[in-house]
Amino acid sequence: MTETIIVRADASEQIGSGHLMRCLALAQAWQDRGGKAVFVSIGSPSVEHRLQSEGMETVPLSVESGSAEDATLTIDLAREVKASWIVADGYHFGAEYQRAVKNAGQRLLFIDDNGHAASYHADIVLNQNAHAHASLYENRDAKTHLLLGTRYALLRREFLKWRGWQREFPIVARKVLVTMGGADPNNATLKVVQALKTLDIDFEAIVVIGRDNPHSEELRNATHDSQVAIRLEKSVTNMPELMAWADVAVSAGGSTCWELTFMGLPFMVLVLAENQYLVARHLVSSGTAMNMGWFSEVSRSAITKGVKRLLMDKELRVQMSSHGKELIDGEGAARVVDMMRPPKLKLRCAREDDCRLLWEWASDPTVRSMSFSSASIPWEEHVSWFTQKLRDPSCAIFIGLDMENLPVGQVRFDIHNQHEAEIDVSIEKESRGAGYASVLIDMAVKELLKITPVQLVHAFIKLDNSGSIRAFKKANFKDSGLKNVNGEAAGHYTRTRTPTREDRESGGIVNLNQQSAGESYVVVGSKTWSRRIFDEVISKNSGCWYFIGSSDELNEDRLKRFNPRYIFFLHWSWKVPNEIVEDYECICFHMTDVPYGRGGSPLQNLIIRGHHSTKLSALRMTSDFDAGPVYLKKDLSLEGRAEEIYLRANYLAAQMIDFIISESPAPVDQEGEPVVFKRRKAEESEIPDASSLSTLYDFIRMLDAEGYPLAFINHRGFRYEFSRANLHDARITANVVVTPIEENDK
Repeated sequence: MTETIIVRADASEQIGSGHLMRCLALAQAWQDRGGKAVFVSIGSPSVEHRLQSEGMETVPLSVESGSAEDATLTIDLAREVKASWIVADGYHFGAEYQRAVKNAGQRLLFIDDNGHAASYHADIVLNQNAHAHASLYENRDAKTHLLLGTRYALLRREFLKWRGWQREFPIVARKVLVTMGGADPNNATLKVVQALKTLDIDFEAIVVIGRDNPHSEELRNATHDSQVAIRLEKSVTNMPELMAWADVAVSAGGSTCWELTFMGLPFMVLVLAENQYLVARHLVSSGTAMNMGWFSEVSRSAITKGVKRLLMDKELRVQMSSHGKELIDGEGAARVVDMMRPPKLKLRCAREDDCRLLWEWASDPTVRSMSFSSASIPWEEHVSWFTQKLRDPSCAIFIGLDMENLPVGQVRFDIHNQHEAEIDVSIEKESRGAGYASVLIDMAVKELLKITPVQLVHAFIKLDNSGSIRAFKKANFKDSGLKNVNGEAAGHYTRTRTPTREDRESGGIVNLNQQSAGESYVVVGSKTWSRRIFDEVISKNSGCWYFIGSSDELNEDRLKRFNPRYIFFLHWSWKVPNEIVEDYECICFHMTDVPYGRGGSPLQNLIIRGHHSTKLSALRMTSDFDAGPVYLKKDLSLEGRAEEIYLRANYLAAQMIDFIISESPAPVDQEGEPVVFKRRKAEESEIPDASSLSTLYDFIRMLDAEGYPLAFINHRGFRYEFSRANLHDARITANVVVTPIEENDK
């Protein structure tokens, strides 16, 4: 039976078409699973035509959007077509609308951006933005499930065809794409066009506007009169191709940002509306885009300078593109559909009569080609092997069955040292492409963790087996680098005893797994990279996790509510009150091999002294700085910019935290004569006389991080600040910002 969803979203000159377009991406993913989508909209004929061309049914609506009558008509239609879900996307759909849908017995997926509703009652709330956090939805029903972050970014089919495409980066870029949204009622596009006209380098530009843009004639005149190559395109259907053509882009801060990010296109963003502000800010913090701020406040000359910088700075473009591809993988819509209609499977243990079935699956040419031992398997050898595996207490084999009890795949675990296992998976030929793989992997891992003490599951996958890689990632396996398997490079993916569902409470994260929520832990960090590591890695551990990001939040009253087993300090700029250090087990991560390098500015002091590597030491905090006993130490490279090193150190600290909470090691007193570093002052960032290019390069890179005074020189009333330095071909290239020296800077 074909399952139907009702999509309730609108488009207009005022709100643009972004809500409908991202819903189209979700509807396409639903179609790909054999489903059907009906759009109920107050919108323009052009958008309706686009939806129909994609095979979507459309139902026009002529009531006040978000009203009680709107909810009633949508619910009636859902009942009429026996819809499995209602999907609502728009700021006019508030708490009462959600209650009406839920009280009518309908399942509701609510797409949101900034937590605008007074309360949330949907089955699923989806916020695809980088700034998405559970604190936006504290006032929600207990059963409301949150899908948060760019992992769930909704991209339409035409973009997914470009997965794996490699962008080229000319030394000087020439091609500019401008896309300020489908409506652009305030005509920000014109401001960008006028800025481009003043560029003093050769370039060509394509300016894309929506069919309903009210300023199309004015823009056509502006581009037609231009002395440079600026072409206006209206209501395009080949946006991925245009993004592939371009070297850089200028965009509004809407959903198009995630498309640009996926395509690896470096871009600058202009904020056109309140709901775009946080998107722009997080794009910058992730290194993906250049934020020019509010379009009404930024000058044309600033836009011109920003575009020119992107065109001229190849290294910056390469970095932005790389960061963007890390942020968006194109699987967001599929992940959401997985939550809405996961393939229904059940498990059973393998039996003796499965011997031939598994041999036939293993002998499939596709399976053999993706195996690290691709030789054919003789029947006699398989019988002997299978019989041995069934009797082996360190082996577990599960068979996945569909709802008709037909086998669709197998998962085998070979357990080593009781606490680690290696996984092998194969899907029956006719069942491939139905979404079974990730569900089967996830179910089997959960079952293994339930019946064994295994803590870590390893998967080794051929690098060209993109389908398996996606399946394991969907099943919450993390990329752990490369391994050599039978003389061949393999992708190494791992999954630990992590939760499969997370709930965030009181500014923290509560993780639910097969056992229990467990103990509480607090992570403290004053930098954006600390928050990033917490969200991406640390909070996925079992237990209740809370993040504190400012000195005001770090107080006894708050900690008493959390009652943490440990407090972990990732990167902190303030003195911790003595009563907190005395009352709780506080652990900091110091970037030296203590007792060498106690004290301030460890990274800068190490690099100045010529160190290229160090130890990251996990210390019990005491009243004496960095003098406490040591839980463990890990090797840490000091290559790269300071911010890259800090990020690397935080990822390493996350691994150490996992070890500490699982093994509870006893800290050991430091041994040896202490060497104490002196905390550096801002004026010490002035570049001294350097004996070599490498010494100068080290000085610039060691200060290149958020919140640190950049390396600088003062010359004739101006300050020159250096960042993003590279040393190559016996020369240093770097970004330089020149500002007048204020009186208090002298």
